[in-house]
This record gives sequence, C-alpha cells and structure tokens, in this order.
Amino acid sequence: MSYMGQSVETRHHNVNLQVLRGVASFELAKGLVVLAAAFGLLFLVGKDPWDIADGLLRLLHISPDHHFAQVFLDWSDSLTDSKLWAVAGVAGAYSVLRFVERAGLGRVDCADIGLAVSTLRNLQADPPPEPASHLDPGHQSGDRALHGLRAQNRPEPSWHHG
Repeated sequence: MSYMGQSVETRHHNVNLQVLRGVASFELAKGLVVLAAAFGLLFLVGKDPWDIADGLLRLLHISPDHHFAQVFLDWSDSLTDSKLWAVAGVAGAYSVLRFVERAGLGRVDCADIGLAVSTLRNLQADPPPEPASHLDPGHQSGDRALHGLRAQNRPEPSWHHG
C-alpha cells in the first residue's frame, strides 16, 4: 500500500526520523542552556555572591526580610570560588554530553531505524537462550537442574528460595 508514492514502511521511518531529529534539537537546547548557566556561574568567580544575590532580590522586588530570601542570601554567602568552579565544570561536562548525544542522534538515518526495529522484533520473537548455570555440570538451565534434584529426591541447594 502506498500513499503519495511512499510505502507505509517508508512513511513510518520518516516519522521516526523526524521524532529523532526533534529529540536531537531538544538535547542541543538543553546543552546550550546548561552551558549558559555555567558561564553565568563563572561570572561570579572573584565577586561577592551575597552582593549579587541581594541585587537580584532587589531587581525582583523581593524583600530580604522574607524567609526564603534570607535562606537564599545565607546560601549565597556560603559560596566559594572553588564551589563555583566545580559546579561550572560539572555543567560543562553535562553540556558536552548533550552535544555528543545530539550529534549521534543527528546522524541517524532510515537504515539505522530499520535495523533497530528489526532487531527488536527478532528479540521479541526469539528471546535469547537462558544462560547455563555454573552449578550444573551438564549445562542445563537452573530450573531444569532443580527439577532434576527434585526427581532424585535430593535436597535443594541452600541458595534456592522458591
């Protein structure tokens, strides 16, 4: 079946590609916002954070007598340059991670989506075999080994709880 010259499968891949590109754009935006916040924190290095916090409260017309304003001022007074550098470093690393994720999502094409979908379908249709138990020299699954012990009227191992 086709719609405007495209098969249903091709349209499905195009929709998936558009969604992935939307997610990639969102990841880029998150990285840019956090990077801007990191540079904002570095702006505070070497300055008195309490004065900046007080100026921010005045700009927003918030009285420093309010409880949360006082908590904010107390917190800003405890900031040190090393704390600001540490938070800015973590924010920078987070931004790099978002940019790398965006670059990876931006390179996905229809063939990658088709491969991922077919792999998921294969895994659902044919689940991977159960790993062999290291306690069973015959390489039977753990449940089969326990069934064999029960059939021989031997006690179950102490590690078995079911």
